[in-house]
Amino acid sequence: MQNCGVRRLPLDFKDQYFGCEIELTGINRATAAQTLANLFGTRAEHSGGGYDAYRVKDLDGKEWKIVRDGSIHPECRRRSVLIGETYKVELNSPKLEYGEMEKLQEVVRALRRAGGIVNDSCGMHVHVDASKHTPQSLKNVLSIMYSKEDVLFAALKVNPARINSYCQAVDEPILEEIRKLPSGASMDQLKDRWYRGRDGSDYHYHQSRYHAFYAQKKVMLRIF
Repeated sequence: MQNCGVRRLPLDFKDQYFGCEIELTGINRATAAQTLANLFGTRAEHSGGGYDAYRVKDLDGKEWKIVRDGSIHPECRRRSVLIGETYKVELNSPKLEYGEMEKLQEVVRALRRAGGIVNDSCGMHVHVDASKHTPQSLKNVLSIMYSKEDVLFAALKVNPARINSYCQAVDEPILEEIRKLPSGASMDQLKDRWYRGRDGSDYHYHQSRYHAFYAQKKVMLRIF
């Protein structure tokens, strides 16, 4: 198997912060928020706004959010329940460390017990801290994702409709341009190749993109 020009990443995932956006339905946002509050033994606060946000702090003082996501198709397994916009639920985790993986798993289990479900409209986005990345390590990330994306898509059974919209594959011509950059290339040079001189808005849904890195210093994986 060819290594596709990939060098070993100098970063250990266990040393990087991460966060998740998990989309679900089956319960409304108020129920989801109260479920988290019950799990943590804290309170749910409804701050509202454009995303109808609820905020819940865990015992470490980290804030979890429940917000609206308009792309979700709402549903509920209980026929007697009137469903609507409030059943479009997205969980936003705080910045987490690797050692808090169990906490995230407990949150997901609690939401499932409360009646949370997923359908074809739901997805999961993983944010990985990119503050320690360099142009070379980001080039490596892109090459690794490109070389493994077919296996990942198959293993995760990604809906073909999402591959064509929310989870687009790596653009091979752009990848080849990035690979040709010298080892001492700057972040600005990398950005210019990735966006091809444009603002990058149409690359928002690439499953391993640098768009989030340039905006928020993180890499987002959208393959779910």
